Amino acid sequence: MNLEKKVLGEVIALRMDGTRLDAGVAVAFKESVGTEISNGARHVILDLGAVEFMDSSGLGAIVALLKRIGRDGDLVLAGTRPAVRKLLQITRIDRILTQHATVDEAARALGAGPPAA
Repeated sequence: MNLEKKVLGEVIALRMDGTRLDAGVAVAFKESVGTEISNGARHVILDLGAVEFMDSSGLGAIVALLKRIGRDGDLVLAGTRPAVRKLLQITRIDRILTQHATVDEAARALGAGPPAA
């Protein structure tokens, strides 16, 4: 599991390269994103456009990251596929976690500037 990082002003977008966010990768995912938060990231977009399947471990990792960033920051999702959106709806996580269709839309909503050179 790798994350591709894009810096958009004070916002960072992290794109997961795998198609599954499950027990096999959830811990590494949470640690990688958590490192970005520990290093000062306060406005984070998780681009899940490639993720076709998420289980409770993946969901738990995202909720833990949301709690970790706290009220002083933003953690939003972008590009979620139908199966992931359905899981978020069933678990009602969609009520506390903002989703956007694209990274660009999420970045605009978070007030991102142009990409860093």
